[in-house]
Amino acid sequence: MEYVLRPLLMVSKLFCGSTQEADWANRYGVTCNLDLTHITALSLQANNLNGTLPDVFNALSRLAVVNISSNPLLAGLLPASLLSSSALITLDLSNNALSGTIPSVLPSNSRLSVLSLSNNPLSGLLPANIGLSLRTL
Repeated sequence: MEYVLRPLLMVSKLFCGSTQEADWANRYGVTCNLDLTHITALSLQANNLNGTLPDVFNALSRLAVVNISSNPLLAGLLPASLLSSSALITLDLSNNALSGTIPSVLPSNSRLSVLSLSNNPLSGLLPANIGLSLRTL
């Protein structure tokens, strides 16, 4: 997974640089904003991804929707950079093999309203501020 996702996150200009590139990216689960400058959504559910999620999501400052659910071989820790984005609205990482605790890094200006982490072997307590903005947990 890291070999697939890390280059994608680090070179978002390659996916959103032109209408043709954005159309290609959209077919592979990447959505760009209207002016084609940033990745705004990743929809990589049920793609048989494996490995771990890299902790490089802070490079995607406009990422609002992430759905990387139903990849049962996707394991490891939940990246803190994914939860620390103030642009993130929906995060679905359900039905994977993510483990460890949920990082306590939600920013005070968090827009996160939907969080789905079900069917992962996570442990520990929910961070105290995690329910402040959530519509669906």
